[in-house]
Amino acid sequence: FGSSKTSVPTNHTVRKNGRSMELTVKSFGSVKTVKMTVEPFITVAEFKKKCAEECGLAVEQQRLFFKGKLLRDEETLEAANIADKGQLFLVKGAGGDGSSSSTAKSATEVAAPVASVPCLGGCGFFGAAKTDNYCSKCFMKKEERDQEERENEAKKARKETDQKETETQAVEPERPPREEQKDKTRCWICKKKCGFTGFECRCQYVFCATHRYAEDHACTFDHQGMAREILARNNPNITVKGGDALSGL
Repeated sequence: FGSSKTSVPTNHTVRKNGRSMELTVKSFGSVKTVKMTVEPFITVAEFKKKCAEECGLAVEQQRLFFKGKLLRDEETLEAANIADKGQLFLVKGAGGDGSSSSTAKSATEVAAPVASVPCLGGCGFFGAAKTDNYCSKCFMKKEERDQEERENEAKKARKETDQKETETQAVEPERPPREEQKDKTRCWICKKKCGFTGFECRCQYVFCATHRYAEDHACTFDHQGMAREILARNNPNITVKGGDALSGL
């Protein structure tokens, strides 16, 4: 008997145990959109063969996506959580020899994400790898949301820092007010009468000859700091390690 090719109807209605589901395969360009009735237990590879009969695109060139995920040939439609009335996206990829080795197949699978894929935002358009598999519009919205989240986190961190500083300031005791020397004719330490021979220190208190020096009356004025400023002002080109002028003095 001569071999003859059996014609396949547009809607595949072969069922197992009375189960079947209708799927829509959308595509763009020269590949037409088709609706197919198939069994949920068939593999993606078998489904691709049916697609090839309907849309004319070779199995090796088919890239099927469901909810942004590239479907593997060995998994079944049911395992991929594809339900009745589901919608798949068919993308035309690079062609190849059906008998190619597993190494070539792996290389093709690695290169597959470079092709356009359905937008992860679920808008129905295609996304690109450079925009994290989102279309330009959904990617812009995602960036705005991410920016808003970053700003909110920064505000929250600043608020917590301000709150800690406020709590720290509340805990710190207030310094007692500086006592004023009303009688400057007597030494601030020993109360010895000095008259006009007393010595007024930079801490604004008057002392006798015994207590005139800073180390003798626990002076509160920063004499070392003033000395460093004078040296730095008179020697602008002299610096110490760390870049702070004369900070080691």
